[in-house]
Amino acid sequence: GEVEVGTEGTWTFTPDTKLADGDHAISVIIQDPAGNQSEPSGSWDFNVDTKAPDAPVIGRIIDDVGVKQGELASGAITDDQQPTLSGTAEAKALVEIFDNGVKLGETRADDKGNWSFTPDQVMAEGEHSFTTRATDLAGNISAQSPAWNILVDTTAPEKPGTDGQGPGISEIIDDAGNIQGPVAKGGITDDSTPTLKGEGKPGDTIIILDNNQKIGEVEVGTEGTWTFTPDTKLADGDHAVSVIIQDPAGNQSEPSGSWDFTVDTKAPDAPVIGRIIDDVGVKQGELATGAVTDDQQPTLSGTAEAK
Repeated sequence: GEVEVGTEGTWTFTPDTKLADGDHAISVIIQDPAGNQSEPSGSWDFNVDTKAPDAPVIGRIIDDVGVKQGELASGAITDDQQPTLSGTAEAKALVEIFDNGVKLGETRADDKGNWSFTPDQVMAEGEHSFTTRATDLAGNISAQSPAWNILVDTTAPEKPGTDGQGPGISEIIDDAGNIQGPVAKGGITDDSTPTLKGEGKPGDTIIILDNNQKIGEVEVGTEGTWTFTPDTKLADGDHAVSVIIQDPAGNQSEPSGSWDFTVDTKAPDAPVIGRIIDDVGVKQGELATGAVTDDQQPTLSGTAEAK
């Protein structure tokens, strides 16, 4: 198009036809009243972009606190109140992050469209639904992204017990040797891999400690019970078994009290007959081996392993 310069030496022009999306290089030629034309000016280059960007993609959410860390699937439970979100969007777009519809903050995608965001404020316990929205460099705004849901849980389970009345250890079973059955607290067993049984909340993890050292873990079943048998034999000697309950978010309870017992798998030395006493008739006293006696119920005594 063209336009005449006004009396104040200025001019304004708006195209009658919309410029197409894409690159444009605007330049001007000045024509005087006699029809003489200047050379074209240098170009003023710009890009027209009227198309809204695609919604940003949340690629993953990372839990990086506590004993249980890693990527969080949508619907997962976490104890991280400031998890890191990352994903992709249109290059250099401004990405806004929302939680349950409330804006948490914003970040700028890099030249390749990658972005990452960690909330400045800790999030409360409960359900959180993250969505994102992009605004490109031209100011076009995308639709909201699909929601990515997580549950924040920072409350530790209650301390387990060893009385069989709730979560914790209910019993320890000896199923080896001549004497089998429950192992009493303070008892002795010849089973170096006794079986522990207990209760808990389905989905929780029971961490088993022996003398305060972890020897294994097991998940509580759908019926609220668990069973654990050590993979490695327990050494002969005193043992103090306790448990910690870990919920799906990674929160851990205090350790339970200990269930103490002794493992003894070594056969005792043979007992020693110290003496045999004849205490009837006219001839009484100790009987040497090979002796003759008229006592049909002589008394034997000696030594053996204590108890």
